[in-house]
Amino acid sequence: MKLNNVIILTIADFRRHFNFPAFWNSRKSFIRDMNPEKLSFYTHEDKENFDKIAAWINAEQNQSNMEEVRKSGLSALSLFAKCNVTEKDLKKVIGMLDYTASIIYAPSNGVLNLPGECMSEKDAKDYAKSLSVKEKLHKIEIEGEDLRFASIYIDGREMCILKNDECVYATEINGTFLRLLDNRLANSSRTLYLENCPGKFESTLIEERFSIGTKVTRHEGVTQFGFVNGKPFFSNAEYVDELPIENNGL
Repeated sequence: MKLNNVIILTIADFRRHFNFPAFWNSRKSFIRDMNPEKLSFYTHEDKENFDKIAAWINAEQNQSNMEEVRKSGLSALSLFAKCNVTEKDLKKVIGMLDYTASIIYAPSNGVLNLPGECMSEKDAKDYAKSLSVKEKLHKIEIEGEDLRFASIYIDGREMCILKNDECVYATEINGTFLRLLDNRLANSSRTLYLENCPGKFESTLIEERFSIGTKVTRHEGVTQFGFVNGKPFFSNAEYVDELPIENNGL
């Protein structure tokens, strides 16, 4: 099998290069290539743990008897890999996320597919108006040891690629995600973009002005922003503000 583009030939190699997202993407190869019939195991405990991991992976695929098998499999993998793996790690990788949370964590170097119906700004606002509600904001940021990027989807449609120092806000109504707000905008005189504050719902808005040299201003506690008559607007509201914002992606 391969982990992080490294061919794994021994259990020592597996432990040296192990990270859970890479393992999960190669879990079928793990069962095939790390089988005791093909590989020399150091101890009987390693063989027992392999059997539990294989049973768990197969159960995940078949969605059968999950609670106990999952608990046993995660424990066995932690022992086999010499690295603690929790159910929280599993949920991040396979998408069993709490979509009601204020902050939704996208797996590093992975994919986050939000359930919903992808809409334009106008359609989303019309939909909210028809229900007499506002679009609720959820912050999306990357979490993981190997912080690279994550692809963000709504209902199977890729909306953006989120970099490790970035964040983005998604809108949702009654559990249906509709769109992503822009996390970077520019006009003729300035650029605005969000800087992530890890673990905090609000972010920092960076304003770069180019009239005389480059002047950088930091605005703390921001969830949405745009331009009104060419000047920056920003807010820390938990719902989409209904102000006449021009060219702002809200």
